[in-house]
Amino acid sequence: MAITSHNIAYSTADQADVLAYLGSNGSLTPDQQRRLGGMRQGARTHQADLDHQGIDWGAC
Repeated sequence: MAITSHNIAYSTADQADVLAYLGSNGSLTPDQQRRLGGMRQGARTHQADLDHQGIDWGAC
């Protein structure tokens, strides 16, 4: 089972941007879909780097 995280840094997004994603119910604009794809890829790359380093924050 894959565990996903929905952490959003408010320092890089304003509240309206965050709400647009959270309240979209899967109905994103093409631009939002493109950006979300980039965010997911960046998160996967970062996680792979942490995994490679053997860093495990454990379950919260």
